Amino acid sequence: MNSEIRAVHLTCAGVENPIGADPSNITLSWRVSAGRQTAYRIVISSLEAKLDNEDYDIWDSGFTEDESCIFVPAENISAVSGARFFWKVALWDENRGRGLWSETAFFEFGLLERGDWHGKWIASPSGWSDAVSSVPAPLFRREFNISEPVESARAYV
Repeated sequence: MNSEIRAVHLTCAGVENPIGADPSNITLSWRVSAGRQTAYRIVISSLEAKLDNEDYDIWDSGFTEDESCIFVPAENISAVSGARFFWKVALWDENRGRGLWSETAFFEFGLLERGDWHGKWIASPSGWSDAVSSVPAPLFRREFNISEPVESARAYV
């Protein structure tokens, strides 16, 4: 039996698609579009394509009879610096009807270990003396050249 119930506004630790998620606080939440939720199934994959192909290589809650939709803990998620995980949820209503899958959401870990941080310091041209004078705060920036096309980039600050 199909239902109109659906999970919307997916969040991880209260944030929509967080970058820099805390591995110790992977809790998933959603709102129920219509009706009353009586069960859910959460699935998580390492790649969006795997999620779309029903390859839930990270976690599958299985059918879970529970009305909870706030801060549901995801289990056994390996804490890997910079890793991104894709997830979605299906809901069941009070008539045991299953709704459609939610839209896909993601969460991404930040850099977790001191050794993960690499880079060059950017400093004010006049040193730290700007902090005690009445001049506006300095802009911290650096130009750099890239020799190959960029598929994606992330700056951790």
